[in-house]
Amino acid sequence: LKATCERYDVGLIEDAAQSFGSTDGICDITSFSFSTPKLISTGQGGCLATNDNDYAGKIRQLKDHGRSKSGSDKYLDFGINAKVTDIQAIIGMAQLKKAPERMERKRIIYNWYRHELQGVTGVTFLNNYKGYLPWFIDIYVKNRGSLKRYLHDKGVGSRPIYTPLPCLPTYETEEVFPVAEHYSEMGLWLPSSFGLKHENVVKICNHIKEFMNERT
Repeated sequence: LKATCERYDVGLIEDAAQSFGSTDGICDITSFSFSTPKLISTGQGGCLATNDNDYAGKIRQLKDHGRSKSGSDKYLDFGINAKVTDIQAIIGMAQLKKAPERMERKRIIYNWYRHELQGVTGVTFLNNYKGYLPWFIDIYVKNRGSLKRYLHDKGVGSRPIYTPLPCLPTYETEEVFPVAEHYSEMGLWLPSSFGLKHENVVKICNHIKEFMNERT
């Protein structure tokens, strides 16, 4: 994608909504979400990040009705009203102070899961790149629906990962996307709260081991 965009001189935008705290992005513009369950929150909304001054200027103009500057009545281009409120900004600044601690906590919880489920037949993790920061901890199993029900019966919440966009009514197409569909059918998000303790993760993983052992 990066090479194609460079060939046609088109900017590459990435949806990194849940990836705040990760590093080594390669896109021209990156979007982050600050909704309630994210690493840091302003209640709702998000931000765009870029190292390109031209893109930054266009984004600022776009978010402020397409005006040349705030307070001006000169509308130079199409725009929307997407300015962050002062209250959201204050909340976000306070949340940023907590980001390093939360980032470290997420890595610790992720490593607990990896350690406890290491070598369990039928359970796999994605091999993430070096700068990856987990938001929800995801595992991949062939019998995801049954595992989800089993965990629910044990008092453990979980959630299937996203359905591929081409499989949704809004974007439905006759094309087939086997890789996206494969991982979507197998992916399950496990409890990932900052407040999880090691004994919580051990208990959750023991339930998963029990379930997988019953199927082998």
